[in-house]
Amino acid sequence: MRCTIFSLLVLTVSPLVAQDMNDVKSWRARTWPEAEAMFHQDRRWLGSDGAYSLPLDSARVLWLFGDTFISTSEAFRRSESVMIRNSIGIQEGADPSNARMTFHWKTTEGRPSSFIPEEGEHWFWFGDGRRVGRVVMIALARMRAVPEGLGFSYVGPHLLFVPNPDDPPDRWTFVRRDIAGDSVFATHFPSALHSDGTHVYAFVTGAAPLMPVRLLRWPVRAIERLNVQTYQWWDDSTKRWYDLGARPIVPHPIFAGAQAEFTVQRHAHSRVLTLVQSVGFGATSIGVRWAQQPEGPWTDAQIFHHPIDAGLPGAFLYAAKSHAHLTGAPVICTYAANNFEFTRLIADTTWYYPRVLKVIVDSTDAR
Repeated sequence: MRCTIFSLLVLTVSPLVAQDMNDVKSWRARTWPEAEAMFHQDRRWLGSDGAYSLPLDSARVLWLFGDTFISTSEAFRRSESVMIRNSIGIQEGADPSNARMTFHWKTTEGRPSSFIPEEGEHWFWFGDGRRVGRVVMIALARMRAVPEGLGFSYVGPHLLFVPNPDDPPDRWTFVRRDIAGDSVFATHFPSALHSDGTHVYAFVTGAAPLMPVRLLRWPVRAIERLNVQTYQWWDDSTKRWYDLGARPIVPHPIFAGAQAEFTVQRHAHSRVLTLVQSVGFGATSIGVRWAQQPEGPWTDAQIFHHPIDAGLPGAFLYAAKSHAHLTGAPVICTYAANNFEFTRLIADTTWYYPRVLKVIVDSTDAR
């Protein structure tokens, strides 16, 4: 079960955007149990975190999950399950309240195993993903166990490509590409991907306590050819893009106080980019930032929702994201509802399934 290490934020309201849906005062979030039911359609899949999503085509959505409970018996209990490091889901239908979801993992020697298998002592958690032309691009975080802290440590990122995403997932082939020799990319978590049709942008997050976010981009044509070596870094102090050989040693970040996981998307009712993230650590809230373009300037995080789970014993909430390609509400968000007490997590299956929020904006009614 992953978690993210956060900086505490000083929350202020920026004058950059204060109209339509780009004003946090107009956002009203409520739980959406009809959409959450989608994650309970396979009795063997007993919950996970992570929950990035991306459209594969007009009818299918790919979900990327982290540590996942998979039942090993017909009792369908977490006490009789294994925890694999990652799994995926395929959603059919854009409205999560009436969509069909199938879940996918591997089987090794008759036991459930990770969809992206471990390599020695290392395992992989999914970052964000995007379909770019005929291929799907997915960020991977390589992880390892450590005796201190929360029990794991980030090793570095990889970029994974699926050249045949229109095939069933059990027939997918994978091509992994790495950016060799870039110390900044190697030490930053791949938090979010965004594409404007010309470039694919990666928002990558540095270590706590500052959690600075830096920005790089690839031409779409390079990504379509699986070429990850043709890219640029943005330096926010000079407001310029730099090729690798010409950039400052460590580019100036576009903002700080992020999370390891968040999303950057353009929603249908907004003229600007929307960044949704958790705010805090443990019993977190959910906040939003806005910018006109990936380079910013970005507003500070403005809280729009305090999850009801935050008041429950042992609450460990993180990984807030939005899902602009889904329908049924102006904004749809998810977050991970974990618990610091593992015995409670095993016994109480109301925890550790993605929570879904329906966000109503101004007078827009998405009933």
